[in-house]
Amino acid sequence: GGAWGSGMPWMYRLIAKPFLEARIAVAVVGYRTFPDGNVQDQMDDLEAAAKMLHTQFPHLCQRRADVDVDVTEQDHDKDQDQDQDWAGVNLIGHSSGA
Repeated sequence: GGAWGSGMPWMYRLIAKPFLEARIAVAVVGYRTFPDGNVQDQMDDLEAAAKMLHTQFPHLCQRRADVDVDVTEQDHDKDQDQDQDWAGVNLIGHSSGA
């Protein structure tokens, strides 16, 4: 967020709470903002963050092929009991991050 000129990942830490409570891994990443970087720099930073997450946490970045993402609540609870990660990667942005 911040009109490409301000904002830090720590400012969005409360957004992570409901996802973490649902046992969904969260990474709040930042990127260079104006005047330290331009839009291309921001895209490069986000691409580098995605590659780092995929390299360091591949088990969190891959969707299990045997689980349908449109599971019912009951199925979701059952899957959580198996302690399996199945959501893959979902990107969420806010303000200029959208």
